[in-house]
Amino acid sequence: MPVLIVVAHPDDEVLGCGATAAALASSMEVRTCFLSADAAPDSIAGPAGFMEDIRTAQRILELQEPIFGDFPTWRWNTVPHRHLVQFIESAIGAS
Repeated sequence: MPVLIVVAHPDDEVLGCGATAAALASSMEVRTCFLSADAAPDSIAGPAGFMEDIRTAQRILELQEPIFGDFPTWRWNTVPHRHLVQFIESAIGAS
């Protein structure tokens, strides 16, 4: 049975359940769904480097290709709850 980890921002999956995700990934498909993939900090690497860092972390944990949402970071109250639920439901269907 596949596992879908739903988190608000990149790195939340590592900090919240990284060890568990890696352990599960040894025996089943595990994928991360990021609701706000645009949460890149200002850095020298820029947005492309940030996305590569996300993919590197996923590879280290042996997770499947992540699903990226484009919901606004830090403004969850501006998004209708229904839209979040529909996005998560579609991520469940893709897993």
